Amino acid sequence: MQSLSFDNPDEVIGPLKTYLASGRYNRAGFQDIASDCSLVMLANIDLDESLRPRNEDHLVADLPKFFSETAFLDRFAGIIPGWKIPKFQREMAASQVGLKMDFFGEALLSLRQDHRFFSYVQHHTKFDKSVTVRDQNAILKSATGFLKILYPHLELTLTDFQRDCLEPARILRQSIRASQYYLDDEFNQFSREIYIQVK
Repeated sequence: MQSLSFDNPDEVIGPLKTYLASGRYNRAGFQDIASDCSLVMLANIDLDESLRPRNEDHLVADLPKFFSETAFLDRFAGIIPGWKIPKFQREMAASQVGLKMDFFGEALLSLRQDHRFFSYVQHHTKFDKSVTVRDQNAILKSATGFLKILYPHLELTLTDFQRDCLEPARILRQSIRASQYYLDDEFNQFSREIYIQVK
């Protein structure tokens, strides 16, 4: 990702921003295309001797310049802290019966049609007034994803929901908010921290 560049970034970033916001884009002005696919971008950032990001308050500092456009950055749900994920070791490989990934993918795809999870998250999440609509949407979607994977039966307590779904979703989005706060004075009108609670 660090070496990614475009001759005319606006031609690529403009449609990408539209797609990230609405799930639609226009191809050369002729055809409107829609999709519900998610988008994941992978990149390496500089780490210090303790294997922590050198720019922890501004994680996109090492990425191409177009990531510093807050309108583009705002459309991402969050940043996964790859430095916290252990490197794969041989002993981590499964040695017993497991689920094939295509089966697991189909199971997750079928859960997209089940709106009980999103309703649960909406019903049990209260946002501080300083949380923007895009912050809210990102957190609600991520928390819904955690809920589907960890509690597909929807049998959980509010403590379970807070610890395993809502707080991880908030942390993912917090990385975006921190970079926005650093990049643009417009975001200084909001708190640097995202405050939410279970209700």
